[in-house]
Amino acid sequence: MAHLFPRDVRAHLSRLWEADELRRSASSAHLPFAAGAIHAQAQEGVGRAEVLGRRRSERHDHVGPTCRSGLIYLRYLKSLLLHKWFVFLAGRKTVPLWRLLVHDFSKFMPQEFPVYARRFGSGRGGKLTDKNADPLVWWLAWNHHWHRNTHHWEYWIRFIKGEHEAIEMPKVSADEMIADWRGASRAYTGSWDLTRWYGDTKDTMILHPDTRTYVESVLGFENTSSTKEK
Repeated sequence: MAHLFPRDVRAHLSRLWEADELRRSASSAHLPFAAGAIHAQAQEGVGRAEVLGRRRSERHDHVGPTCRSGLIYLRYLKSLLLHKWFVFLAGRKTVPLWRLLVHDFSKFMPQEFPVYARRFGSGRGGKLTDKNADPLVWWLAWNHHWHRNTHHWEYWIRFIKGEHEAIEMPKVSADEMIADWRGASRAYTGSWDLTRWYGDTKDTMILHPDTRTYVESVLGFENTSSTKEK
């Protein structure tokens, strides 16, 4: 499994593991794990169940950073699979099955998975897991992602003479983008509704006019706005 992670990540995890082993070795003399210790404490009036409870608690307290890093990866993997499931539900009537199956597949690649896990391992939308993460590392992972996934509007931006220009997205990519938005909303907020989110973020998106018209017609955003005005 080591080949799944970049060399610098493997080196960092190795250092964490060695440091944790040294710390646990230094403190092992103070942990009542031996049967003799249990017997001695039982003679002092401490019940066996209580001693074993302390043992489990002390073992839990000595979980090292490498183990916690593994838990972060598992939590992110669970979050990613849940997102893919909700994207499948959101797009099953509008997006080809094969696209739904490979949706966000690049997030399982070593250029993205460890970085995304360190950023969102505690739950997307919450606090960052790794507060000391290099913003450039995150940007490179994000850049790698949207350059390989046509359901991101950023994929369809080109630069001409220093200015951004949006290319019209194919309908299938726009439909997958909408399914991606809805799946993310359902996974991370519990709601399928995108009205408020799109209203708050639409001005930050560089979309071709025809793509924007199509997206807003699918979302019913224009109808919602006109209803409020009336």
